[in-house]
Amino acid sequence: MRRKTCLLFIFILCIEQISCLGLKTNCYVEGTSYQAICTCGGEYKWGENGGGRFGVDLFKQIIWSSGSENIQDLKTITYEGCNSNSIFTLDLDAKYPHVNLIEFKNSGPVNIYFRGSVDKGNLTILFKNIHGSGKLHFGAGSVVLRGSLDYCVRPCGAKFPFEEDKRPVPPGLEKNTCNVCTANSFLNLKFKTVEHVMLHNLFIGEYEEGLSGGTVIKADDVQTFRVEDGSMRQVQNAGIDAGGCWNGRNECSCSDVLGTEYSSDSSIIGLPIVVAILVLITIAIVFGFVIRKALMNRGTAVPTIEMA
Repeated sequence: MRRKTCLLFIFILCIEQISCLGLKTNCYVEGTSYQAICTCGGEYKWGENGGGRFGVDLFKQIIWSSGSENIQDLKTITYEGCNSNSIFTLDLDAKYPHVNLIEFKNSGPVNIYFRGSVDKGNLTILFKNIHGSGKLHFGAGSVVLRGSLDYCVRPCGAKFPFEEDKRPVPPGLEKNTCNVCTANSFLNLKFKTVEHVMLHNLFIGEYEEGLSGGTVIKADDVQTFRVEDGSMRQVQNAGIDAGGCWNGRNECSCSDVLGTEYSSDSSIIGLPIVVAILVLITIAIVFGFVIRKALMNRGTAVPTIEMA
């Protein structure tokens, strides 16, 4: 019975999220393997490779579609001409260090779930002429971006504080502590002629000491640009040209839409906390009054506190 209930829950969850698997992606890789050109090609069925909780893995789709894993020199990926909702996972930890441009263009709604690190050099992800506003994995928009990313931190060969003198340093910050990554690796997110952009639960803020890189966002000819939850700390706003910008449900200036950190539910969450505290105080007062009255009815002396 429990197993049937669990399976029913999973089935309902899949229906609510539009698709647990996503669309098939057909890719053509040029003979030089420098460029992959992809489009959609039907939906996945249960048991087929490629599906996932947050859509299909774009890099694996290229491998399966081309029939070869020998795409280490791949530099450009173009996904175009799909009018259906496209849902992808984009794992930047995939071992394709030469990819510097991924573009989605002339298509219907696109949802990207990010994970991994921006640490192999600069990467540009361009969304161009994306239309529609399908509900895609907890967010509605023409382009919905979710997930989280890390960056290159303390790259080997770079100089950091305390390394040129003999002062004591905290554990983990010694001179020989570094990471093999490419310094100044930036992710450039560009939106061109996109109806509705939504950054939902997107954690791309920068926090760590010794960080070398980050994210830059630029948008042109966008109708609406919305940020809801997540972290945008130190994310660079290179210019957002939109008809309107929103932090959650609050309209704001497009120059301030990225902010630092924002939670659209902060006011909603705060209200129940205040109400809960008031309820507990009320219960304590009522309980104390009842105890006091019961003791008085039994003739028990009730201690009082005299004010000085």
